[in-house]
Amino acid sequence: MRALRTDPSDPDEEVVDAAVNALEKSGVIIYPTDTVYGVGCLLNEESVRRVYELKGRDFKNPLSVAFSDIEQVRHYTVLDGVSEGEILKGGWSAMSYILEKRGIPDYVTAGLRTVAVRVPESRLCRMIASRAGPIVSTSANPSGSPAPASVEEIDRSLIEGVELVLDGGRCRIGRPSKIIDLTECGRVVRD
Repeated sequence: MRALRTDPSDPDEEVVDAAVNALEKSGVIIYPTDTVYGVGCLLNEESVRRVYELKGRDFKNPLSVAFSDIEQVRHYTVLDGVSEGEILKGGWSAMSYILEKRGIPDYVTAGLRTVAVRVPESRLCRMIASRAGPIVSTSANPSGSPAPASVEEIDRSLIEGVELVLDGGRCRIGRPSKIIDLTECGRVVRD
């Protein structure tokens, strides 16, 4: 495991390159978002399985996906005018939206036709997703434990199980994102 420090709002190019390189080699990384620290990988079945195993997460519990921008979201989901309007109204700050998927494998979504999507405010996350592709993402904690807002709060077993840890200091918001299901008239799944 390798650890690198960076500013998530103004990341070093070398740090972004290291993250992209690790992900493209089927690696799993830990990284800061605006909400909490995430553990993630690319759309690769072996890597996704590792994320589930590292967390001790039930394979029937879907993972979310972090994107670089709305254009990348459009490519992997069914984003109609109503859904896009709701996203524009609600914004991306500490928000995830459930949309009908297109091009996201069933092993990410536990076979569901939908996927939770996010465009983190963290410039670091957006740069990585822009260069490497969408990041299958979940909070960097063992299932059932509190989501970490700093590297110091992350369980050692997770840190030791990944290829790269990006330390961006304490996450600005410090709690998981709110989840709104846009396939079910804006039902709040997690507040």
